[in-house]
Amino acid sequence: MRIILVLVLCVGFLLPIALQGAKLYLKDGSVITGDLVASREDSVFFRTSFRGLVAFSARDVMKIELADSPPPASRGESPPFPGFTNAEPGSLFVLFQNEKLSSKIVVHRDMEKELCMQANTIEQALFVDNELAFSCSDSIPDKKIRSGPNTIYKNTMQFKDIRIGLPSGPHSCRIVIGNRGRTAHAKRFENEPLYETLELGSILVYPAKATTVTIDVKKKMWGMGAAKLRAIQ
Repeated sequence: MRIILVLVLCVGFLLPIALQGAKLYLKDGSVITGDLVASREDSVFFRTSFRGLVAFSARDVMKIELADSPPPASRGESPPFPGFTNAEPGSLFVLFQNEKLSSKIVVHRDMEKELCMQANTIEQALFVDNELAFSCSDSIPDKKIRSGPNTIYKNTMQFKDIRIGLPSGPHSCRIVIGNRGRTAHAKRFENEPLYETLELGSILVYPAKATTVTIDVKKKMWGMGAAKLRAIQ
C-alpha cells in the first residue's frame, strides 16, 4: 500500500528524515523515483541516485506517491539530513572561472570624463533571498582610444569568485552584472552597456559543507556589450 500526497502549495513542511521509495509525478509526464527530503511553498526537494539532491518547482509537480512509512534512523546515528532547523550553517561557492567582460564609453568633452568613468563602472552582485550578499566593482579603464574629437575609454572586469556562509537549507539566489550608468547614460556607450541577471533558483546549502555553482559567461564578439550567463554546475 502506498500513500498519495497531492501538494497544497500554500503549505510547506520539513522532514526529520528523507522519505525513501517515493515517486514524484511531474506535469510533463515524467515519473522520478527517489527520496522526498523537504517541501516548501514553491519547491520540492527530491534525492535521486543519478542526480543527487534536486529542487523542483512546486508548479511543475502533479503529485507525490509515498511509501507507507520512512525507515527509522539507526540507533545513535543522526538522520542523513535532519531537516534544516537548528542544523549547522554551510557555505555557497560561486565560481566564475576567470571570466571577464568589457564595456566602452564615449567621452565628448574632457569635462565629462569623471561622469563617464562612473557610468562605465562594471558591478558584480549576488543576492540571496532578495538581500544583497556580495558586491564588487571596477571603475578603472584599461584602455584609452582617440576617435576624432572624442575619447573612448574601455573598462574590463575579471569577475571574482564568491564564497559566503549561509544557514543550511534552500536559498533563492540571483547574480547581477552590469554597468553602473547603464540607464542614465545608455547612449554614451559604444555598442551597448552591460546588464545581465541570472536567476539561480532555489539552491540547497548543506550543513557544514560548501555548495558550488559554476557560472559560464557567453560573450559577444570581442567580449563587448551584453552577455549571457548560465549555471553549468
